[in-house]
Amino acid sequence: MTAAANGWEAKIARDWTCLELCPPEWRENRETMLKTVRKNGLAVQYASEELLKDRELMLEAVKESDGANECADALKWAPAASKESKKFMLACIKASWKSMYYAAAKLKEDKDWVMKVMKEKGMALKFVAADLRDDPDVVGPAVKQSGMALAYASDDLRQDREIVAHAVEQNWRALALSTSEKLRHDRRLVLPAIEQSWHAFVPLPEDLRDDETLAKAAVSGSWCAFDYCGPNRRQDIELARLAVKQSWRAYLTLPEELKNNKSLAKEALNQSWEVFEHFPLELRGQKVLAKNAVKQDWRALAFVHQDLRGGEDLINAALKQDGLALQYASEELRCDPKFVQKASPDTSVPRQIAPRADV
Repeated sequence: MTAAANGWEAKIARDWTCLELCPPEWRENRETMLKTVRKNGLAVQYASEELLKDRELMLEAVKESDGANECADALKWAPAASKESKKFMLACIKASWKSMYYAAAKLKEDKDWVMKVMKEKGMALKFVAADLRDDPDVVGPAVKQSGMALAYASDDLRQDREIVAHAVEQNWRALALSTSEKLRHDRRLVLPAIEQSWHAFVPLPEDLRDDETLAKAAVSGSWCAFDYCGPNRRQDIELARLAVKQSWRAYLTLPEELKNNKSLAKEALNQSWEVFEHFPLELRGQKVLAKNAVKQDWRALAFVHQDLRGGEDLINAALKQDGLALQYASEELRCDPKFVQKASPDTSVPRQIAPRADV
């Protein structure tokens, strides 16, 4: 192999666009083209006319050129005979549903073949003949394979309850694609969507977000859903408990009446002392809750009700962690030598107090 040949091989390996300028023998070399399209399928555009007929090479190119823009697919350069082949086009569509864009018109109108395609790649419905996008025999398998294919069904079928139900069963997001408001708010369709993702609960009208079953399904999926519940469900203590059990942060979203509930506050506090800061003043004056918070972290003492800051057991629990806790004790305890000693045990060496690293 000559030095020039070696040079072109290195250039092509480094940048496939060099194929546009290289000697013809490189574009005719199957091994070179196969290596190159495996790096970027769009390199197939520079293959020789003979190699463009090579369906194995073209299929490799399709696999490596599935981009956001279906029109940039490698099949753009395939010969017409390849685009008319049912077997070849089905293989390409399996690799990338966008390949359907390049299928011959007669294939896009062939109901039996299109039905086979829909079972493999439902999103290819986007490119089939218009009359087939209005055919339940075609659209049904498409939305069962990919719920979002509902976007390409006819308006009539996007209002068909059975078709929409199949789509939602596959992907909860498909519910928003129905052109029927009645179906988008159909409780029997909404529930399976929410069971897949609580996000399906958010855009519902208030009466549905106030539905006990739907709200419970949403909150079971994520405590975040509690914030979107209807007014009656927002006052539901058991629904609130379901949310708080998942995350103490759910306590922060509770209405004021439920924030005053000691059992909910305790549930949140058992997860993190940080929630103690957000308790109503009355609950921050509850000794049991205050002690629980301070035992977790002495910094909770900053939020304890003033009436409890003279409690020796509470201050002791904090001082065991850090002498800085003494600053939050009552004036009487701050002046008590016994507690001063606990805060700074080594009186012979001046203590340099620094904040904790995680403050």
